[in-house]
Amino acid sequence: MLKKRNLLLTALLLLLTVLLLVASCSSEKTTEQATKETTRQTTTDNTATGEITRLTIAQFNADGEKYEGKLVEVEGTVDHVCSHSGKRMFIVGENPQDRVKIEAGDLGTFDMALQGSKVRVVAVGTVMKIDSAFLDNKAKEINAEESHENHSENHSGEQQEQQEQQEKGHGGHDHEHDNALAQIIELRRQLAESGKGYLAFCGLEAKSFEEIH
Repeated sequence: MLKKRNLLLTALLLLLTVLLLVASCSSEKTTEQATKETTRQTTTDNTATGEITRLTIAQFNADGEKYEGKLVEVEGTVDHVCSHSGKRMFIVGENPQDRVKIEAGDLGTFDMALQGSKVRVVAVGTVMKIDSAFLDNKAKEINAEESHENHSENHSGEQQEQQEQQEKGHGGHDHEHDNALAQIIELRRQLAESGKGYLAFCGLEAKSFEEIH
């Protein structure tokens, strides 16, 4: 039961961590000059698969919701490839703070060897919207799982295992539980500051990519 519970909490932690890592696409250009630069740098091509909009990563992050379901092309350096599944990677622009998540989608997985490489990616824009109801449900799931496992541990030897982990400094699953709730609190703070009633986390689902030099 402890292992099952840890897997569930780990999955929730992974989801919340990814949300916090991905730049919210609610950010806006703050100066007229920045708007002019965005307009000047953006070009479009008509291809057999539809219109592809060429963007910098900064441009996509500034207005990601606009590109939901649309084909875009971005270039950047692979900053991270998920070591567990290989199903996602993050690329950065010339400014390392410009970062976007790329899902492998139908491509399957990304090779770990891509880390550090410069790539050109054609992808479809995706948006995940997080509102207070979503966060309420996640908090309930975490607390319900915690309550269930605490009850189970009272009738098994797993409580002793947890105590041994804590004595060794690992913190056991209580640490994961606290981390998950802390991340929900952080998302609630961002939600309150957004003034929109939701947080929009924008990413890309790759259709093709190539290494460039």
